[in-house]
Amino acid sequence: MKFIITGHGNFATGLTSSVKLITGLEKALMAVDFEESMSSEDLKEKLTKEIESDQEETVVIFTDIAGGTPFNQSVLLRNGNDNIEIVAGTNLPILVEAVLSPEKETDALLSKLVASGQNNIKRYEEQSNKKTQDTNGDEGI
Repeated sequence: MKFIITGHGNFATGLTSSVKLITGLEKALMAVDFEESMSSEDLKEKLTKEIESDQEETVVIFTDIAGGTPFNQSVLLRNGNDNIEIVAGTNLPILVEAVLSPEKETDALLSKLVASGQNNIKRYEEQSNKKTQDTNGDEGI
């Protein structure tokens, strides 16, 4: 299975750098940035080159946001090609799990990754440091 990440600006190279730092895996993820100077056709050509290098293999394309140009171009490449899967709303936990996963079955892996991405979105809420008092008034020993 081949993993490609694409998104606006340096989204792809930034997350790829983080994945490499965390996992130590150099070639686990291919980055295709959609830079300001590029047209949607330029992006499609770059994605096509990455996909065509392994035509027999399943390719999972991770994008930043559904409906954006990187997502839309990925969908156009997916049309008629059952070896391409697309995941939108990508975050770092999804990518780390993808490159470290021993799962070889595409549907099972994608279900696991989407659940992981959703479960890793958290809101920090500060906890009170106040000690709770024993309800019966004893000091505890």
